[in-house]
Amino acid sequence: MKRETITTEGKRISFDVDKDYFVVGADKKKVFDGSFKRSKYAVAYTEVKSDVGTRFENRFGCPASVYYDNGIVGYQNFTYFNDKTEAIKDFEGRQKLTPKIGTIAYADVFLIENN
Repeated sequence: MKRETITTEGKRISFDVDKDYFVVGADKKKVFDGSFKRSKYAVAYTEVKSDVGTRFENRFGCPASVYYDNGIVGYQNFTYFNDKTEAIKDFEGRQKLTPKIGTIAYADVFLIENN
């Protein structure tokens, strides 16, 4: 699935995401499931990277290095909180993230409240 959005640096970006990607207005039950059911807040942010590299596959019974290129991909991360002020502080900080080496951009920073 393709996602188009604005990065934390104000630039337009397009990247691939999986079907479980959370966006505002989506079902919050998937965010607050399992061991995070009792959490009151979550901060979501997406790290956008170029997914290229090599992996080993068996070719004719011998391991062989195979190159792959999945393009620009967004990996969504969540941090959970029970205190609202901590969640807001983390949310505000993540809105100012700048890319580090190996990262193209950060995008889609959301503060999610568990009802």
